[in-house]
Amino acid sequence: MSEYTPELENEDDETPKTVTLSRSQIRALEKKAKERDDLATQLAQLTAERTFIEAGIDPKNTQHQYFMRGYDGEITVDAIKAKATEAGFLSAPEPDAEQTAALEAGQRVAAAASGAPAAGAANEASIRAEMEAAQKTGGKEAVLAVARKYGAVLTDDYA
Repeated sequence: MSEYTPELENEDDETPKTVTLSRSQIRALEKKAKERDDLATQLAQLTAERTFIEAGIDPKNTQHQYFMRGYDGEITVDAIKAKATEAGFLSAPEPDAEQTAALEAGQRVAAAASGAPAAGAANEASIRAEMEAAQKTGGKEAVLAVARKYGAVLTDDYA
């Protein structure tokens, strides 16, 4: 029987104390430490799997299992969603109508600021010709309708 006798210091007392453990006690402590390490590993795996599920990855889907095994990024819902979408395992969420309208408005403003014609817009000469024709046939209201058609926002629209 081997004995291990570490010297432990008592925080309240300045004199060192000696603890004697038998080999079987040491083995029992080693076994408990290994069990604790195994449980910590299992907890980390379950936590990661839960995060994958929250991100939309199905652990029962064979393709998603490959993704889970190969994933080496940050274990957060947002990071997993981004990588899975980028890799084609998840589809990108469809923007709602409000987001789409805001994006299109931003693109029109950016295009106008750069001097580029609006997407689908006719050239200036054809717009002018259309406005002149509208003036001859329908007057002011027809001209304003043509202007609105090409994206003009008028003060009358806010009244």
